[in-house]
Amino acid sequence: MAKRLQYSENDMEKALEAVKNGIPVFRASKMFNVLRTTLLYKHTGKYPVERKIGPETVLSKHEEALLVDWIFKSADAGFPVTKNPLLDSVQILVKQLKRSNNFTDSRPGRHWYESFLKRHSELAQRVSQNLSKARSSVTEENLRQWFSEIQNYFQEKAIAVCDPSWSFNCDETAFF
Repeated sequence: MAKRLQYSENDMEKALEAVKNGIPVFRASKMFNVLRTTLLYKHTGKYPVERKIGPETVLSKHEEALLVDWIFKSADAGFPVTKNPLLDSVQILVKQLKRSNNFTDSRPGRHWYESFLKRHSELAQRVSQNLSKARSSVTEENLRQWFSEIQNYFQEKAIAVCDPSWSFNCDETAFF
């Protein structure tokens, strides 16, 4: 069985730097205890320098970063994103992007969710019941600010809201 990731990223970086400075690949691999062919492939650009095992993720790093940002903004607005709404949102996103995937009905499962949390350790599983009383209480000032932001959003997107008596039911849409 082939050796897998038995070196640190730091060792690989040092080995790559040594090769760039003229040390032969074979010697650098012995000096820093990294696999010779992996070092060669990373040096020539056949393999990416960052280390990763397994298939590519369905969403790009940028798309996942946007998703993480949305999760934090939702939580800050008092609407924490839990597992199911996150999976629902990813399902919608994958379908809209027409992204090929191995998910059942384009909906990610438990393993994707757990891997997503591992990839983004800054996220903590949050449930709405864990909100403190102070964070979950709504003030008139907060409501007025929220309506002002929505009005600005509608104006930016040229969405006509003609009648102030209209009401929108956005429950479970993750719209804030």
